Amino acid sequence: MKLLSPSSASSAMVATATVAHSSSSILTMEGWNNKPLLFHLLRSSIAAIAAMSELSLHSALYSSLPSSPSVAHWFLLSSLTSAGAFHASGSYLPSSTVMILWMFSAANQLRGKDARSIFWGLVAVLAVGWPFCAALFVTTGFWAVWKKGF
Repeated sequence: MKLLSPSSASSAMVATATVAHSSSSILTMEGWNNKPLLFHLLRSSIAAIAAMSELSLHSALYSSLPSSPSVAHWFLLSSLTSAGAFHASGSYLPSSTVMILWMFSAANQLRGKDARSIFWGLVAVLAVGWPFCAALFVTTGFWAVWKKGF
């Protein structure tokens, strides 16, 4: 039984673009003075990006482990049923942003794109301003150095 194929990530990007387009039309109707609306649009945008990062990681797991695609499906099932990830995905917190960026970094590392993986780690550490997350990306740097043969 095929739960979700890697092409679903592209449909998630189309859905995110649709949400962003409808959000901009709501803003022009309501105006910029409606702060609760802006707050909920911000949280919805963060949740859409988090969903995109989870689908990206699922797609990377699915393509990097062709002998056992059930690992990717189990990841998707566990992330969908995780109450903590569900509540953290739409939060406007540094830890939630680091979670999203770590998923992008792990997906790129599984695809063999070490430079992009390190880039997402740098964005997580420097742009978020939360230095404790640097411990997550130490192994990414070690893997890239070891892979190059240094």
